[in-house]
Amino acid sequence: MPCCAARRDKAPVKAVARSIGRLTARFVFDDCGQDLVEYGLLTLIVSSALIAIFPVLQTSIQNAFWNWGVAINRDWVPNPPGP
Repeated sequence: MPCCAARRDKAPVKAVARSIGRLTARFVFDDCGQDLVEYGLLTLIVSSALIAIFPVLQTSIQNAFWNWGVAINRDWVPNPPGP
């Protein structure tokens, strides 16, 4: 009787091992969804580059808008009042 009990205990383990093996083989050899992974990696790389570059560009952008605002306010001439 201990022999049958031992066999019963190992049966689920073997089934799980087989299913993990099939899942791993399917994951390695199946290329469905590869485009999605590539687009995700590309998005990650571009966003990381933008996050790294933004502090450098922040001051330049801020100065450009500040100078533009000063120039607009300096050059603005109100319309003369009407009769």
